[in-house]
Amino acid sequence: IVFYFNTTELEQMLGKNLLNIAKTGIVAIDGDLHQEIFSLDQAQDEEFQKIQYKLLEIKENNNLDTDVYTLRRADNSWEFVAMTSKKPYIGNKYTPSSEEIQQKLLEVSEKGKFLFTNIYTNKGMGSWISAFAPIRTSDGTIDGVLEVDYRVDFFYAQIKNKAIRIAWVAAVLIIFSLLLSLFLAARISNPIIQMTNISHRISKGNFSELEMETYSC
Repeated sequence: IVFYFNTTELEQMLGKNLLNIAKTGIVAIDGDLHQEIFSLDQAQDEEFQKIQYKLLEIKENNNLDTDVYTLRRADNSWEFVAMTSKKPYIGNKYTPSSEEIQQKLLEVSEKGKFLFTNIYTNKGMGSWISAFAPIRTSDGTIDGVLEVDYRVDFFYAQIKNKAIRIAWVAAVLIIFSLLLSLFLAARISNPIIQMTNISHRISKGNFSELEMETYSC
């Protein structure tokens, strides 16, 4: 339960933070330049260089340790357009790792929404969370999508460690409570047992034993 609630809180916190990065970062992306980039041959062109520079600024200003890149819809698939990597992969196919990501990309590219995903697993590459923002040209046309990501494995490890610590503390408290309950029960029940025994002896007329016991006390 602790892990579930902490994961939900983490998802919202990271998602909103990424979304803010995407919203502020997209302002620096020139959509008119972006729409001129189509192939790897343009990696040295001014259009690509300017977009890449802005993406690097987004990455560095927000301390992101993963590539920042842009995407464009190509028929029924997606392709990379610009990226922070030193080895550009313009035009390479981008395959969404889940139906949720595919749906969000469509909403961003078709409706101009700003969205972030739930935490997801990316084909053996660990857990991730992503945010998307539409790239518009000067006439308002949506030419592509800016994507920013966080690796979530580090945050997951912190949550799991916290959950384990809480579980251990809870276990210790439960054991302590049980021992305390047994101790208090014994303290309370012993006088009651003694009174019961005394009453039983009185009813049988064993006053001598009662006097001796009282005297010894």
